[in-house]
Amino acid sequence: MLRGCLPSPLALPSSAVSWIRQRVVGVRLLTDAEVEPSRRELHITSGYLPSGSYLLCLQALVLPTNELFNTWSSLLATLVHTWRLWLSTADVPAAAYVQPYQLCLLAAAVSALTSALAHGLYPASRRANHLFFCLDYVGLGLYGLAVTLAYQAYGSSAPWSPFLPGTAVLAVLGSAAACASRLTCRRRHAPLLRALSLTAPYLSSHVVCSVVAAAAYVTRWPECRWPGRHDVLGHSHGWFHVFGQLAVVCQVAAAQAEMALSAGEPPAQLRWWVQTGFGWTAALMLAVAPG
Repeated sequence: MLRGCLPSPLALPSSAVSWIRQRVVGVRLLTDAEVEPSRRELHITSGYLPSGSYLLCLQALVLPTNELFNTWSSLLATLVHTWRLWLSTADVPAAAYVQPYQLCLLAAAVSALTSALAHGLYPASRRANHLFFCLDYVGLGLYGLAVTLAYQAYGSSAPWSPFLPGTAVLAVLGSAAACASRLTCRRRHAPLLRALSLTAPYLSSHVVCSVVAAAAYVTRWPECRWPGRHDVLGHSHGWFHVFGQLAVVCQVAAAQAEMALSAGEPPAQLRWWVQTGFGWTAALMLAVAPG
């Protein structure tokens, strides 16, 4: 009885939501009962954008949809990582020892961008929904591989490690499994499979943020406790983005610090992974991703 009456600390006032819907763009958002099952999120009862054109998706950037926070957090992260990548090319002379760090920043920017596209453009069509989210999973897997390359370049004294090809295999299999979960898994079990498959390549780094992000996504808290109160702000997918990006910031900062202490040239095999192997792995991930 009391559970439904407890106030939610991040609930957006319904009057504000209604005003934005009617005055800003004039688009009527849908409830969970009005969209197809494949687009429904557990315990998210409103804020669904109607299926339509890409122009409608751009208009939704100022609407209180249930993807508003996910889209903007990814867009802002893309800008931050891109800016840091540009600074690294402007301030540091071109050298082989800098490339793993720059690859880490590039992969972080690409991962955030694909996430923004997935959450912002998915209502365009069912095909767009599946395509952009598969690209999102591929971007996450590539970032995990880039983090491993940076660790091997700056944090390990071994000239070569089986950890690199092992991480590449995990990235390929993880992204393929995450993509397949959108087609074959029950909706209740799909988040667990995606969280496990996408965090596997880089869970060893900054475990706290990674575990908190995965736990929030799998448990669907707090919307499971206050259904309908966190449709726009404060839902578990939003926290997944926040702690996921915190983990990225910590990992990139660690790579930068290690790079400053290690100015030597990386081994030839590691240079191959940075300059060639990473691209081949990305091509393989795109090839095996169902879509």
